[in-house]
Amino acid sequence: MSLFPCSACEQRSPGKLSNVTWAWTLADGTRTAWRQRMCQPCFILNCGTMPMPLWNEELRCPSCGERTANDMDPMYCTAFVPGVGRFDFEWPTCGKCAVSMREKAQKNAQHLEDRRESLGAGASGPQTYSGSDVWKALGLEPRK
Repeated sequence: MSLFPCSACEQRSPGKLSNVTWAWTLADGTRTAWRQRMCQPCFILNCGTMPMPLWNEELRCPSCGERTANDMDPMYCTAFVPGVGRFDFEWPTCGKCAVSMREKAQKNAQHLEDRRESLGAGASGPQTYSGSDVWKALGLEPRK
């Protein structure tokens, strides 16, 4: 039996829960992320059934089917499923559907710090850090 309840259904279930991290960019350009614990059925319902676009398909919201190539409010999800491994999801959601997905993502979730701020990076998008940047963010200086 899980020691913690599922963030989605709020029930304790047999076995380990998946760790699911949701992330998106706010209107002011800052990144926000929330972590939930989910039982297997809730993980499948909330993540596994949402279609992701193929590389050669037109971008459409996975919830309503609207075209989002020019007006997108994307959602990102990284999940670690016990006994299976890591899953990465990227959904080109429309603004309306993103709101309802974000509400679900914040239910019984833990708000996570913006890692870019802790490492001193202000730009949005994927970041790469040198080893010395990481050590400096931890308050440690390399030996000279």
